[in-house]
Amino acid sequence: MSHGPLASLPQRNYRALTSNTKFAPAVADLAREFAGRAVVGKLNVDQNPRTASRHGVMSIPTLLIFKNGQVVDQIVGAQPAPVLRQRLARRVG
Repeated sequence: MSHGPLASLPQRNYRALTSNTKFAPAVADLAREFAGRAVVGKLNVDQNPRTASRHGVMSIPTLLIFKNGQVVDQIVGAQPAPVLRQRLARRVG
């Protein structure tokens, strides 16, 4: 697990699923922006197919937003950074 703002999450501790190189910089920016308020991470779905399957991930990139251990929002497909920021901010407060 990384100790920087963007965590690389193992199978047992997941928060976000993405491996798209265009999507990844926006997710890394969110990790920095929401540091201390949210855990933002990525999971390699090729290495962790059970986790992707458990959450019904059918497309990459998929961003899952969890609150209290439950998925409260899901974003499928690459989205502009402002859309990602707005969706996460709604859930973080």
